[in-house]
Amino acid sequence: MGFNVSNSTSMRTRIVGGVAAVVMVASLVACGDTDEQASTCDALQDLSAEVSGLANVDLVGEGTSALNEQVDAIEASWNTAKDAADNQFASQFAALQSSLTALGSTVESFVNGDQGISDSVTALSAEVTAVSDAWSELATTAEAELGDCDLNA
Repeated sequence: MGFNVSNSTSMRTRIVGGVAAVVMVASLVACGDTDEQASTCDALQDLSAEVSGLANVDLVGEGTSALNEQVDAIEASWNTAKDAADNQFASQFAALQSSLTALGSTVESFVNGDQGISDSVTALSAEVTAVSDAWSELATTAEAELGDCDLNA
């Protein structure tokens, strides 16, 4: 009953092979997470650019058509970003969705002439601020969880 060198070498080879397999699988999983995070970050950055564009709309000079165009651009980026990140940031997306819906209702009310211009501009300003605040919450949370993802467009 002595120590068998050939069995020890075989055992060492199996252990090294097993460790190598575990390391390789772990690196592939980490790589997948990184790719997924990069894709999520890209989608959120596109949405960020569109939400930021909302603040640049000149209601007085450009009218509601410019606002509607920007809201349409936000909606186009919205679906991609939501598909990429909704599972991870569901409550933040819900808050942003709610503020965008309220903004849409306010725009519709303005277009229909349901309020005077002064009241409409005040309401639109408040809704744009609410969208901005909801976006800031989503951006802050996403930047903290995704690491190297700058959402300050």
